[in-house]
Amino acid sequence: MIRTALSLRRRIAAALALLLTCTASLAQTWTGGGDGVSWNSGLNWNVLPVSGPSTIVQFNNAGAIITNQNLGNPFQLNNLFHGGAGSLTVNGNALSFNGSAYLQATAAALTVNA
Repeated sequence: MIRTALSLRRRIAAALALLLTCTASLAQTWTGGGDGVSWNSGLNWNVLPVSGPSTIVQFNNAGAIITNQNLGNPFQLNNLFHGGAGSLTVNGNALSFNGSAYLQATAAALTVNA
């Protein structure tokens, strides 16, 4: 009985770890490697985001950045996560969040003018 409970706990823990890994890998992360401003530049992302109800965009910038959302009008997404220490400003076209969507900033200011 104890062995079965441990096995079940391990399976649940492994499934949760896999789910978190898959979720994190679905986020398109801003790298700023292009012009450092435009959302429509593939060089600014690890993977260029596609507008859709499950899209997650993530910013982890250390310094302040100002971006221009020029991918769609509106650009549909589920989550915009800002985990960096620097402030983030999103200008440009409108953002349209899915019904269960959220903006999340962990430390620094997040301003959306889109």
